[in-house]
Amino acid sequence: MEIRLAELAEAVEAEVRGDPELPIRGVCALDASLDEAEGKLSFLSDPSRSGELGKTNAAAVLVPGSLDPAGLELRPALLLCRDPHLAFARIASRFHPLPRAVETRIHPSAVVAETAVLEDPVEIGPFTVVEDGVRIGAGSIVQASCVLGRESLLGRDCLLHPRVVLYPGTRLGDRVRVHSGAVLGADGFGNARGPEGYERIPQVGVLVVEDDVEIGANTCLDRGALTETRIGRGARFDNLCHVAHNCRVGPHTAMAAQVGIAGSTKIGAWCMFGGQAGISGHIEIGEGSIIGPQAGLGVSLPPGSKVIGSPARPWREFWKEVAILKRMVAGRRGSREAGGGAPD
Repeated sequence: MEIRLAELAEAVEAEVRGDPELPIRGVCALDASLDEAEGKLSFLSDPSRSGELGKTNAAAVLVPGSLDPAGLELRPALLLCRDPHLAFARIASRFHPLPRAVETRIHPSAVVAETAVLEDPVEIGPFTVVEDGVRIGAGSIVQASCVLGRESLLGRDCLLHPRVVLYPGTRLGDRVRVHSGAVLGADGFGNARGPEGYERIPQVGVLVVEDDVEIGANTCLDRGALTETRIGRGARFDNLCHVAHNCRVGPHTAMAAQVGIAGSTKIGAWCMFGGQAGISGHIEIGEGSIIGPQAGLGVSLPPGSKVIGSPARPWREFWKEVAILKRMVAGRRGSREAGGGAPD
């Protein structure tokens, strides 16, 4: 595939500096080798790194519109735009679109219940099990060794990578992408402690995943205990995340690897969670909040909060404490050395 630079520029509302007829046949890293970068496009988001433009082998580079191209080499053509990272994502998707079923193909080893409803076209991979009452939308691909439990629903243009499990009744919207090993709709951690041990509380709710969600490998999203766990439109989960029963995750919220959300937590739209953050149950996190990596959060947050640390506290407060602690340690070490004592 080759696309004219002018066509790509128009698609992302960029201004061309260079040959608009230049054919682009893919994307690459800014520091890619000559063989890897020939005829391809890259991006640079930080204007302070503009010196790297003279070293890149890419044929064209997306750069911030604030960058002054005067005096820069045009050996890579430049596309000036508002957000190079976002523009690069959109252009890369043109060269690497998500796969979509174009004809119905069911592998002979797959087990598909007679009561399952498969729109045309869909693809079902080897050793996959589709149980009674399942519905799969047109364009969806279910790869090898997946299990779709009874009455579960998979929308249109979805992609399930190998070994994904949908527990019974789980509902996925359109254009949902789920990576290998993810388990969706498993029982939440519901137990009542009795005199002779724990007694299980049946988890009879469902998991609902709205449109355009992407779920990382080995991530687990639990079903509701009595009602539902709901994942909002456009949410993103990295690998090894866990969302417990009855949670509500707002649209376009993103979680990095190993984030854990305890039960009945409500999370607003456009929130961001750093890796290994741990969130206790029955709290509310306001829209647009940022939870730093390894944060331990046990209280509700208003919209727009930014916290880090364990226990989590406001970003500036945390780093101020770190700075004070460093000065205290340095002062103590200096006092010991001045007094002839052994240094720490």
